[in-house]
Amino acid sequence: MASVCRDGADSYGPFNWGEAGVVASTYYDAILRHLFEWYTSGSMDNKSGRNHMAHIMASAAIVMDCEMKGVMEDDRPIGKTTAVVYSVKPLVSSQIKPNSRMDRVAAWLRTNAWVGRWNIEEDTYGAITIETEKDLSADSREDLLASIGVNSAFYEGVGFKRSH
Repeated sequence: MASVCRDGADSYGPFNWGEAGVVASTYYDAILRHLFEWYTSGSMDNKSGRNHMAHIMASAAIVMDCEMKGVMEDDRPIGKTTAVVYSVKPLVSSQIKPNSRMDRVAAWLRTNAWVGRWNIEEDTYGAITIETEKDLSADSREDLLASIGVNSAFYEGVGFKRSH
C-alpha cells in the first residue's frame, strides 16, 4: 500500500486529496475496477506493476480520510436502487456491440415506466450502471438482462445491489 501511495504522491503531490477532497464515485469506480481485475486477471496491475489489493487499500484509506475531514463530495446513490451490470470484458465481443447495450437498457426502462425516474451510465471499462427510483424485483432484473443479451456465455460478471 505504501508504494501505491508513494506513486500517487509522485504524480499528484503528497496528501493532495486532503486539501482538494475527492468524489466518492471516482474511488468507488477505482476500487471496483481493481477488484475486478484482481479477480479476473491476477494480482498485479499491468499499468503500475503494483498489487491490485494495494490500490484498493490506498483508495479506501483516502476515502475514509476525506470523509472524516468533511472534504469528500458524497455522490453515492443512497436511498436509490442501483443495478450494476458488470460487462467489462465481453467474451464474444462481436456478438453484442457496446452502444446497442445502452440503447437496449434505455428502451427497457422506457417500456417499464413503473421503475420511476432512472439514469444509466457506461464507464470507460464497459461497466453499465443503472439507477432506478423503484426497486427491481428478481424477475425484473432477469427480464432486463435478457433484453440486453447478458448471460454467462457473453459476460464474465453481472451484479445487482440495493443501495441503503
